[in-house]
Amino acid sequence: MSLNKTTVIGNLGADCTCSVVNGLNVINFNLCVTERYKDQQGVQKEISSWFSASYWCKSTAISPYLKKGTMIYAEGKVEAKIYKNKEGVQVPQLSFRVSHIELLSKPKEQSVQVEDLNNSEEPPF
Repeated sequence: MSLNKTTVIGNLGADCTCSVVNGLNVINFNLCVTERYKDQQGVQKEISSWFSASYWCKSTAISPYLKKGTMIYAEGKVEAKIYKNKEGVQVPQLSFRVSHIELLSKPKEQSVQVEDLNNSEEPPF
């Protein structure tokens, strides 16, 4: 028996992109996970790990909320892939195939828009 399950909480590094591949919706995004610790001298250190993530889904309804800086909880599995860089060299890459997403924060831009709508005298429709 084997198991490939990964759980990550992190922030999006950029707005997501959506596409359709073979009739299926896919949302792609980069996810940053930062670990903080103190070294032997007591100095605070940070290590950031980046995940190239893809979320295959029936609907892309969540995509407007997947903006740069948004914190999410994601479950899925890690897959090993190889891609060619600009020089044509094959480079190994770990990608994260997401099966479940939960929003843990709102993008800053979105919260401003919500406040603007709440302060408006005219209905937004």
